[in-house]
Amino acid sequence: MVLDLLSLIGIPATIAVVEGARHQKAEEKEEQQQYRMKDFHIDVYCNSNSRKRYQVHNSMVVLKDHKLYLAAKDSMTSQPKPLRTGERALHPFTGFYLDFSVDQSQPGSSVTFSRLNKTKIPGLVSTIPSSDPNRKTLNWIYLDRSTYEVKYGAREEAQGHILGPWNWTDDEKGLTLEGWEGFVAVEVVRGIDGGRSLWQLYFDRNDDKMDGKLSGKRILEVSLERRIIDDDDEENVTRE
Repeated sequence: MVLDLLSLIGIPATIAVVEGARHQKAEEKEEQQQYRMKDFHIDVYCNSNSRKRYQVHNSMVVLKDHKLYLAAKDSMTSQPKPLRTGERALHPFTGFYLDFSVDQSQPGSSVTFSRLNKTKIPGLVSTIPSSDPNRKTLNWIYLDRSTYEVKYGAREEAQGHILGPWNWTDDEKGLTLEGWEGFVAVEVVRGIDGGRSLWQLYFDRNDDKMDGKLSGKRILEVSLERRIIDDDDEENVTRE
């Protein structure tokens, strides 16, 4: 009987410990989620031996016409320079990690990932170019399942393509897609300004140097790193 009483006395304490641990885990998960949702720009680095490495290394990701490109970075402002002299600079990637909830009723909803909730995919979003500077809208960043171009678009455009999982490297700086850093810069237009080329962002999904996807294009391996935007610079956005 004494043992039974002692056991009963110990139950509330055990429950308290378990509940405390659960609460702590919930707080840690919430804190981690908030950190994942901090706005950032994307800087680009390249270790290639190519003579055109300088056009890609230390650039940043910008958005135009539903595709992601690389733009030289202004050393004073850390913002993108115009691609051509006299033009306005393109819109820099400005986004964060956000789960994409799959609409099972739509075509392409069968795209799922092992070890993940089949209705939610760890995704990536960014504000997009807009003619109205006071309105900020988010689009989803996705990989075109046919061309392996990294693109952006509204939900209906992204549905059915490779939406993730987007994540970061162990140091929480480098971007990964489907668990690894397979990003490449592709020279799509030569000599756009002062001998520089226009470089577009792709993902070498099969790790085969884009075999069968591109022909006669210069391809450079790159790594992407997120650059957290200071809280003072963060803006309210409308999510699409």
